[in-house]
Amino acid sequence: DLATQAFTTPFVFGNGTRCGNFDELALGCQQNWSAAAAALREGLFEKFLGGLGRIDLAYAAREAAAFPDADRGLDQLLARMPARAVAAPKLSLDCAEVKLGPLPVGRDHQFDLVLRNEGLRLLYGAVASNCKWLNPADQGNGQKLIKLTTTETIPVRIRGDQLRAGGKPMAGQLHIDSNGGSAVVNV
Repeated sequence: DLATQAFTTPFVFGNGTRCGNFDELALGCQQNWSAAAAALREGLFEKFLGGLGRIDLAYAAREAAAFPDADRGLDQLLARMPARAVAAPKLSLDCAEVKLGPLPVGRDHQFDLVLRNEGLRLLYGAVASNCKWLNPADQGNGQKLIKLTTTETIPVRIRGDQLRAGGKPMAGQLHIDSNGGSAVVNV
């Protein structure tokens, strides 16, 4: 079993966390994410895996280190490791529907959308709106890129200048597409 087969020499993180096999290394990366991303960029994983005789993983570490986004690069390396202890990411939401009630036209409002990663590794993707008055992004394009290992709170702005007065409720949707699944939040 490659996942639990002991390394000849353990990998040790700067905080003292010792990893003696691939399962422990994957969990160590998960628990020390920023340190693991830095070790990847510095070439420490490439050197370590090459020293184990795992040239395939050393090459994967080199490719991952060259990836423009350090977090995504680390996630790519974890996906290639023969570890079973680190499950794939899984998107979870606190709620699938948000009821705002009556809002005054012309004034902006905000609510928080809480995303959770119920798995491990890195969950990444985007949150997009299907209407102009509902904006999950800091800019006006209506889309926000997401990247999280545990939880992220996204402030969603209701653009008051895009609301209309009337007796019939307005409805919109936030679409979340990620490597850990997709979801829709009705607003």
